[in-house]
Amino acid sequence: MLGMLTLKPQCIASVRMTRAKRRRSVVERHIAESEQQKQEIHELQLTVTNLREQLKSCTAIEAEVIASAESGTAGSQQEAGSAYQEVKKLTGQVESLKQRLRVLERELENANIQAVAEKERHAKTYKAGALAQIEGLRRQVKDMDRAESRLADQKTQLDDSSVEIAALRQELEAANVVKAEQACQIGAMCEEKKRLES
Repeated sequence: MLGMLTLKPQCIASVRMTRAKRRRSVVERHIAESEQQKQEIHELQLTVTNLREQLKSCTAIEAEVIASAESGTAGSQQEAGSAYQEVKKLTGQVESLKQRLRVLERELENANIQAVAEKERHAKTYKAGALAQIEGLRRQVKDMDRAESRLADQKTQLDDSSVEIAALRQELEAANVVKAEQACQIGAMCEEKKRLES
């Protein structure tokens, strides 16, 4: 019975250790996903910054071409037409960059929102895992306390049995003394009887 009491907490500890490893694996996977997401957000931020720089450059060039055309420094009609085409081309590039920038900014905003939600989910998962591990340890302590209590009860029973055995041994010794005295008395009576008969 003592062997069974020792084995049970060991089995419980093994099962809980397996569960704890599984929870740690989930948390580590979430952390890896979060790091990958952070990298993607960083790349999006760099792309947005580059697009903004390109947009500024195109806008500046567009302004220079327009100013040159309006001031008449373009010279000939051919140069004015070329300037107009350049402005039209730059305007298209600017609009395209603006659209792409808006799309990427929305993606970046969504990625940031998702990252915050993922971070909160990771925190909740880690907290839940830690709480479950703490609760498991508490249950294990309770199991050990119950096993210790049972062992104490068994020890008390053994001590009580030892007291009873000692009392019975004393009674047996007293009975043996009485028996020896009775045997002596019987022997004396037999001797007395033989003497009287002779």
